[in-house]
Amino acid sequence: MNRTVVSGFDPQFNAITGLNGSGKSNILDGIQFLLGSTSKEMLRLKTGLSELIYKEGFAGIEKASVTIKFRCVEKQMRPTGYENCE
Repeated sequence: MNRTVVSGFDPQFNAITGLNGSGKSNILDGIQFLLGSTSKEMLRLKTGLSELIYKEGFAGIEKASVTIKFRCVEKQMRPTGYENCE
C-alpha cells in the first residue's frame, strides 16, 4: 500500500486543487469519514463504505486508513477539556 502525506498547510488558508480524477474528493471523503461521517450521501457513496477502498477491494486492496493531526497552538482556541493538550 502506498502512503500519501498531505503537508505544508497554511494556518490561514488552504485549497485542494488538481485535474479531474486526481483524487481531490477522496481527500475530503477521507477527512469526513475520519471525523465520523458514515452517511452515504455525505461521502458520495452509492452502496456502502466499501466504495471508499480503491475499486471496492476488487483490485487486491481491501483496507485503507486515514490519520489526521490537529495542531492548535493558542490554548484559548482549544476545545473544552483539551486546553492542556498539545
